[in-house]
Amino acid sequence: IKIDPLSNDNIFYVSRSPYATVFPRCAAVVHHGGAGTTQSSLLAGRPSVVVAHIADQIFWGSELRRLGVAGKTLQRKSLTYKSLADAIIYVLSRPELTVNAEALGKKIAKEDGVSTAVRIIEQHFVNDHG
Repeated sequence: IKIDPLSNDNIFYVSRSPYATVFPRCAAVVHHGGAGTTQSSLLAGRPSVVVAHIADQIFWGSELRRLGVAGKTLQRKSLTYKSLADAIIYVLSRPELTVNAEALGKKIAKEDGVSTAVRIIEQHFVNDHG
């Protein structure tokens, strides 16, 4: 990973990098709430601040809140610097959100999605065609 000279003790600036490299370095992840980014933030064990643009992002933001790893979902169309700052402060001032996110991240990391998918597909074809 190439760290940009604009980085300092409080800001980690990179032009491009995989989420798996960046998110673990963050105290919290501010993102749009898409399924992939949501999964990456969970796997990194970091709480989220979701700024939703469309319907599925609102859903994922609500799920993150239900799981105890995020605050209230923000709407992009009504976002202000103050509402974003308040949401970040909310998440960072609640250690239980980080504890929950870390625990959930460890649980997700133990999953073997490929093997599970293979088992389900094989069961389907054996049961339906065998």
